[in-house]
Amino acid sequence: MYDSNYSERFRVKFSQLLFVFIILISGCSTEPTPTYLLSLNTFPEEGGSVSPSNAEFDEGSEVKITATPHEHWDFVGWDGLNESQNPVTISMDSDRSIAAVFEKKVFCYIIQIKLVMVGKDHE
Repeated sequence: MYDSNYSERFRVKFSQLLFVFIILISGCSTEPTPTYLLSLNTFPEEGGSVSPSNAEFDEGSEVKITATPHEHWDFVGWDGLNESQNPVTISMDSDRSIAAVFEKKVFCYIIQIKLVMVGKDHE
């Protein structure tokens, strides 16, 4: 014997499940993750290098930046950050422009000269 009530209940349950499934799928975001530009420079340019290269990173990315001084230069700090650590890790939550600041090493030499007078008048 065929139960028409069963068929109707099945159709209602199936419709409800289909509705929930459609809501769940449409609620999933397909928007791309925002990206932000990291622009790295050195000051002065001849003082050293910085890595990574200028690039775009996804929002929330943690990026480790490193300053490498050239010979006879010291790393002083970062312009655009409240940090002096090297390397330093930053979170990409907006476009960032950061410069590694270098300072020329100062060399001081002390030269000691000892005069020795030789001769009859200086004995």
